[in-house]
Amino acid sequence: MGAGDSPEYKSSKEKAEKLQQKLKELKEEKEGINAQISNKENKNEEGKKEEDKEEELKAEKMQQRIGEIDKQINEIDEQLNTIYSGMDFNSEMDAGDGPETPPPESEELQAKIKELQEQQKKLKEEKERIKAQISNKKDIKEEDKKEEDKKEEGKKEDKKEEGKKEDKKEEDKKEENTPTIGLKKISFSLLDSEGKYNPKYTAEYTNGKEAKREFRGAWIQTAFQGEYKDMTPAQMRKDFIRKLNYLQKCGINAIIFQVRPEADAFYKSDIEPWSRFYTGRQGLAPAGDFDVTAFLIEECHKRNMEFHAWLNPYRASTAGNTRFADSHIYNKHPEWFVTYNKQILFDPGLPESRQFICRVVRDIVSRYDIDAIHMDDYFYPYPVAGMPFPDDKSFQKYGLNKGYKVSQRAEWRRECEQADS
Repeated sequence: MGAGDSPEYKSSKEKAEKLQQKLKELKEEKEGINAQISNKENKNEEGKKEEDKEEELKAEKMQQRIGEIDKQINEIDEQLNTIYSGMDFNSEMDAGDGPETPPPESEELQAKIKELQEQQKKLKEEKERIKAQISNKKDIKEEDKKEEDKKEEGKKEDKKEEGKKEDKKEEDKKEENTPTIGLKKISFSLLDSEGKYNPKYTAEYTNGKEAKREFRGAWIQTAFQGEYKDMTPAQMRKDFIRKLNYLQKCGINAIIFQVRPEADAFYKSDIEPWSRFYTGRQGLAPAGDFDVTAFLIEECHKRNMEFHAWLNPYRASTAGNTRFADSHIYNKHPEWFVTYNKQILFDPGLPESRQFICRVVRDIVSRYDIDAIHMDDYFYPYPVAGMPFPDDKSFQKYGLNKGYKVSQRAEWRRECEQADS
């Protein structure tokens, strides 16, 4: 009987055939699973391409709508210009402010202007919403890409770590097979004798923020700045964040913001009206009572920057013909003010003037988390040749009666500047 006919051979052959059949089935199953995975990936890729195509179409439609809105805004501008060109411009203007809007000649024109301005406002708001949607979609795409890049980077790092571990194993094996000469490895670390982390080797930090060693300030002026009155709160937030980010990159660590240019306010106050440089008309509240000072304080402190409130204490009007709001202190106490070189100013010689300014400062520091108060023009105005400062009444009452001579008026004024401070 040959070897191929033996029972052992037949048994082994049957086992081998079964194992080969099992191996074939497993390979087929694996190929089937891989095919399913590949199909899913292809479908996902196709679905993603379809979604991207839809998004592109939506974005294209949004851009087209923005173009239509711009066209409509321009058409309204042309209509308003046509109306204004036929109207009388006899109203007085404030220095540096540009022309005031002339009074309409009829109720019909007034209604028409209001209607056009409302239409334009709605169109601008719609445009901003569309631009925000486009921007959000771009941000989401960028975030997704960053996430994918992060995952890829993570995989590469994992491979590097695996490679390092393998290299370490090889080095350990070599060390095990290398004869020693009685030396031990020495490692250095920033630990103290008890094994605790020693902070003296690091820079000084306070609550996770770098300690400040220098004062590097930037002034943000609001007087005579015309852009604020045309901004929505959202636009203003975006613009100030852009400015603060830029100033922070430049190394600025303190912002000096002009909060009170004309005895009015760029902050919410029960003492003084909203500034005309903020909303376009003194006393007119911003949309949603948006408090730009509170916003800037928060944003400055997020960046470890100080916020200093900049005040012009004595000035009430830069041109002398400002249209004061009903709530302005000038309308309540005109006797506290004098007009000099076309400016309306508090009379510093009056205790009431100084006390009112102190009251304003107390209000700011008690309600806002500011880091300093900056006083600008905290003195009598620069003298103009042939034009004496009109404080005869206050000097008579508080200077002469206090023992000052007529020749000592300058000394008395210096005392007034320092009083109540």
